[in-house]
Amino acid sequence: MNFNKNYSFFITILLVSFSFFKAQTASDFFISDARNEKEVLVNCNYPLVNGNCVALSANYPSFKQTDNYAVSSINYTPYAVVNKTVITGDLDDSFSGIIDLPFKFCFYGQVYNQLVIGSNGMISFDTYQANQANPANFSEALPNQNLPKEAIFGVFHDMFFSESNGSEINYAVIGTAPYRKFVVNFRNGRISGCDSEASSSQIVLSEGSNNIEIFVENKPLACDLASVKNAVIGINDATGDLGLAAPGRNTGNWSAQNEAWVFTPNADSLTPDIIWYDSNNNIIGTNKNLTVCPTKNETYKVEIIYTNCNNEKIIYSDTINVNFAADYPLVKDYSKIFCNSTEQVILADYKSSIVTGDPSFFNFEFRDAVTNEILNENTPFTITSNRNIKVTVSNKNDANCKKVANLSFLSQNIYNYQPVICDFANDGIENNFLLSNLNSQLVGTNYQGTVSYFTSRTNAENNINAITNYDLINGTQFYIRLVQGECVNVLVRPIEVRFNSSPVVKVNNDSLNVTICDNNADGVENFNWGDYLKDKITVTAESEISIRVFKDYKDAFTASNQLTQIREGIYPVFARVQSASGCFSIAEVNMNVSFNSIEAKDITKFICFDGNENKTIDLNSYKNEMLVNPSDVPVAFFRTVSHAQSNLPSREISSTQIITDNGDYISKNFYARFSNGDCYTIKRIRIILVNLTVNNKEFKVCDIGNNGLERITLSKYTREINNQSGTRVAFYLSEDEAKDGSTTGLRFLDLRSSSTSGSTVYARISLSDCFKVVSITFNLVRTPNIVTEIQQDFPIYCDNNSDGKENIDLTQLQPIINTNNELVEFSYFKSYNAQNGTFADPYSEPSNTEVQDGEILYVKVKYKDSDCFSVAKVTVKLPVINDVINLNQNAVLKICNEDFSVSETFNLEEAVPQLFHQENNEISLDSLQITYYVNENSAKQGTSAGKISVPRSYISTAANTYVYARFQSQYGCYSIAPINLLFVLPAKAINSEITICDNNLDGAYDVNLLAYKDSMVQNPSEENIFKFYKVLPGNNSPGEEITNPEHFIVDANTSKIWVYVENLPNCGSYAEINFKKGKVLTLGQKQFKIDNICDTNNDKKEIIDLTGFESNFSSSYTYEYYDNQSDLWLGQNKIQNPASYAYDGNSGNSTIYVKVSQGGFCPDFYTIDVVLKTTPMIEIPDYYYCKNDMVGIEIRPNFNGLNVVNYHWEFPNGTIKDGVDYLTNIKTLGTYTLTLTNSLGCTYTTTFKVLNEETPRIVSLTGKNDYYTIKAEGIPGKKIVYSKDLKKWEDSNVFYNLEAGDYTFYVKYADSDCYGDSIKGKIFNLKNAFSPNGDGINDYWELTGLDVFSNNSTLQIFDRYGNMVYKEVSNTEFRWDGKSNSRVLNSDTYWFVITAGDERIYKGWIYLKNKK
Repeated sequence: MNFNKNYSFFITILLVSFSFFKAQTASDFFISDARNEKEVLVNCNYPLVNGNCVALSANYPSFKQTDNYAVSSINYTPYAVVNKTVITGDLDDSFSGIIDLPFKFCFYGQVYNQLVIGSNGMISFDTYQANQANPANFSEALPNQNLPKEAIFGVFHDMFFSESNGSEINYAVIGTAPYRKFVVNFRNGRISGCDSEASSSQIVLSEGSNNIEIFVENKPLACDLASVKNAVIGINDATGDLGLAAPGRNTGNWSAQNEAWVFTPNADSLTPDIIWYDSNNNIIGTNKNLTVCPTKNETYKVEIIYTNCNNEKIIYSDTINVNFAADYPLVKDYSKIFCNSTEQVILADYKSSIVTGDPSFFNFEFRDAVTNEILNENTPFTITSNRNIKVTVSNKNDANCKKVANLSFLSQNIYNYQPVICDFANDGIENNFLLSNLNSQLVGTNYQGTVSYFTSRTNAENNINAITNYDLINGTQFYIRLVQGECVNVLVRPIEVRFNSSPVVKVNNDSLNVTICDNNADGVENFNWGDYLKDKITVTAESEISIRVFKDYKDAFTASNQLTQIREGIYPVFARVQSASGCFSIAEVNMNVSFNSIEAKDITKFICFDGNENKTIDLNSYKNEMLVNPSDVPVAFFRTVSHAQSNLPSREISSTQIITDNGDYISKNFYARFSNGDCYTIKRIRIILVNLTVNNKEFKVCDIGNNGLERITLSKYTREINNQSGTRVAFYLSEDEAKDGSTTGLRFLDLRSSSTSGSTVYARISLSDCFKVVSITFNLVRTPNIVTEIQQDFPIYCDNNSDGKENIDLTQLQPIINTNNELVEFSYFKSYNAQNGTFADPYSEPSNTEVQDGEILYVKVKYKDSDCFSVAKVTVKLPVINDVINLNQNAVLKICNEDFSVSETFNLEEAVPQLFHQENNEISLDSLQITYYVNENSAKQGTSAGKISVPRSYISTAANTYVYARFQSQYGCYSIAPINLLFVLPAKAINSEITICDNNLDGAYDVNLLAYKDSMVQNPSEENIFKFYKVLPGNNSPGEEITNPEHFIVDANTSKIWVYVENLPNCGSYAEINFKKGKVLTLGQKQFKIDNICDTNNDKKEIIDLTGFESNFSSSYTYEYYDNQSDLWLGQNKIQNPASYAYDGNSGNSTIYVKVSQGGFCPDFYTIDVVLKTTPMIEIPDYYYCKNDMVGIEIRPNFNGLNVVNYHWEFPNGTIKDGVDYLTNIKTLGTYTLTLTNSLGCTYTTTFKVLNEETPRIVSLTGKNDYYTIKAEGIPGKKIVYSKDLKKWEDSNVFYNLEAGDYTFYVKYADSDCYGDSIKGKIFNLKNAFSPNGDGINDYWELTGLDVFSNNSTLQIFDRYGNMVYKEVSNTEFRWDGKSNSRVLNSDTYWFVITAGDERIYKGWIYLKNKK
């Protein structure tokens, strides 16, 4: 924590702090019993309440409000601290920075959570003093306004602390909430001006109680040389009017050793809330005293809750143990479960189970709870069934000290050794049966233990291989192990499972048809399934069965969701047929259910009446309307549904009913039962008598803007005309239209003021068949005729504080708005929503309300007898009549506190030039009256309260505080502004020593004196100003000031200079600065060379690691790298990443300078010369190879001057060839890689490609019977030539007069010998006759060589009638035998069409001479 702005702090952990020893406890908050004991031990003599209970009380100190205090002497037992925070540095007359308190602390009625520590033995809650001066030159006694306020003094006197003499200020928090204490220690603070006298004290703030403890280990008398001798122990409030000093320790020169004081709040007492808890954290009480009745050793807790001055809860707690003495008869009921069918017991064996302690301390009496017979505790007797014993336990030395308990013996055995289960499938086995389903047959349903099943007695006794599921057959045996509590019983003989067979069920029909009445036509009907199915299901070998029906197999198996109703349709149900033994079978029954029903519907009838008349209703008239199917069924009427269901003649009513009820809406229900003898349905007749009412027939409509025209939406008025439920209101222009009601009516109505009698429409009010027509009149009502938008000036006499705000009387707007002087009312609002006509944010006091210049407000103006209103929008302007006084709000007065007094005198008038700038004001300063006040509120009031009577000599007791200046004109206009008063202590310069080095290694000692300024002053601060001198000023000599302190050159003749430090002009002191030459770091080697790096691109640029030579030196060295010596000297352009340095030999700098530093030594440097090795770089162009060339190409690059010692070739197919400088017979296309290594060991890898030489591309080959045309593409502008034999090349791409045969065509560029791909063609030799007579001569018409084409060729043969008789598709040859679909054709002339694979088409005829 800072004492001044530049102080740092650290946390030091110590076990004990300077001889102060005291533990933090909660001993003031505790629980006690009636004997005032903090632990309760109940014995036979304990004063129990009502024989069983203990009285407890919560004890706590009396906390009080902190409005005033009392002080008293206490024992000297200071507090030990750990984890203390030490405030470091040389501390003199200064406050620390702000320190957060870990808890809220109340002091003189105020709540604080921060404070500052003063180096002169005090703390202050005035955090404005953070990092300010803490002078201690005072003579006033407490309480006093001239002493620091909101302060605790203990001991407050002039001290200084230095790290060099073992003095220290620290603080710590000890304890845990809510018992924490904030401890401040002042250890061995030297009394200013004295050589050896030191003072040690401690201030302690306590959480919750708000007590202040002060411990003084030693405070000697101030020596004669001390400039300030006074000291005080005490407290001072925020005003200085309330304060208190320890007796004999008010202001004076006194001494004390090992004394202590406590300042305790002494105002109204605080009453806490109390909450008690038992060991289960249940709340059991809320009073100071509590009575508890434990039945065992128990722990109780109390919470004591205080509310502090900040309304926060502080909770203190304590616990108390209530234990019982060993010879106190604390008893408990005990139950013993015996395992066998009989059990022999001795009652004495159960004594230890009845009492919680040692039975030897007690006498026991056992009585049978039923017969009251006294039983001998040592005589064995046999238990064959459950039995209860009443036991009285008494202290052997006090028979009246006794308690009663119950001892119960409970039997454990099974009821049935032959449990029975059902063989559901009657197959003699029940697979994977869950054995726990047998438990209820064995031990009943209330058994609290566990039942386990085993296949052998050995397994049961050893509790191994227990079985939970088993495949049962009739007669399966199990051994049973029963465990309840500590009782384990393995039955001697096994149980044997018996099977009962399940009913064998057969449904007599594949499908059962049911036709019944669906009464009430609701889709379901109650149905007795068991009675229905009993004669439709055959059950063998069973006499007594029950049948229940379910919707699916799962429900039938679990007997859940039994069906009691039937529905129409075709669907299965599942019958559970169960015998008397409980065994059952399930049968699926397919149902075909048909419903007969009477369909009818409920009706509601609205009948109009006048509200009072009797209405006669003919219920029979609604019969036909209600019936749906059939059309005619007898009907009877009833008053209720239940009466209709019972169908008793006595409950039937007449079809003619008279309703006599009065009202506007009368509802009556009647019920019609339609029945044809078998089926019936009951439906409701609801009769509603309606008297349509009219609530309002005349309406006033506001004429907004008074323009005599308003359009209204009529639907807005429907509920005001009639608000009965379900009614509809429609509007019409004429009464006849309204009565007719066939049209939709009006939505809008335009009202005009020209109609003197208003506008009338007719409203049709209807509900079902009832309606009423009434005339409705709308009258336009004028709204106040006002000015709706104005900008109004409210000239104000003064704009106090020049903030553009003043209180004005808004009622002055009324005559301006209401220019017609109408009888209206006004209200004022900050906002208005014109869309819905609503206002918000009313002005509560319009005759005196604060407004801002330019503010917009809204005035609502309405007639007193009408809700119609008008709105005026008002823009308020506040022109100021008198000149505004504009003040600066940042005035500061500083004074040098040369004598270190606790107060300083300020001339407040010196702040006027800071506060008032004439250029910002039209009013002159001379015309203003200036007064000064201690706080802002007093300055605003401008009365004598808080006024500073003598502003030229105002005394301030705080190093940092504020007063307020009030500038007032002759018209009473004013503005106020704060003045910050600061008194600062003279800056204390201290002697210092600077170790100088040639840091930039340029041969001169260049020192930045300002870099050491914090070591030259006791309290570093940004406000300190430093001046340096070669010759100290004095004796009317100005001295010799150093003008360049940032670059001061220390020459050989200079060993000392002087510094003057001030924080205000002439508020400082001098000190010496001595120079000491530092020891220069010694390097074993200072020149290095990097010559093993290849220049990859031969551009003199490489990324180099310069740090490799650091390994030659100590690991504690640090290094800085520079491109040249000039940068080294100037400390500029440092190489930022020397491990990856971008070296550039083109700059001319091939030497790197490395500055080497180590703490405690002056730096040295070494150099690195960089020489790069040449790389054998070469570029090899791509080579071109004619793909039809049988001889490959030769690759022979020029390696002259590269000093190559190794060649490494890599072919596209991965082949490697080393040691040769050229390649021959290269035909493989692709990328080749060549790696060269020169004599310096540098390698270079390059690539080149072997590519096909560019040749034209044949696009197509077309032609006719004896010629071909070649179409080729190539490089634009390059001539293409053509050949059919690679010997003769022609410019023409057409070859004529070709004889029959196969051809290959070629293309190339005219200037190249490399030809590209070829294409084949064929000229056909077509015969025009053949004779397929089987003589082996000319039996086929053939055409071969079709494989020259890349696509298939097609042959089609047609007779003279155009019928195709033959077709063949082939890519090898055509071969026609003169047949069509294996049928021999007649001799004749036939026509052929050949589509060759190159798309040429040949047509012609052929003569077929057949032997037929």
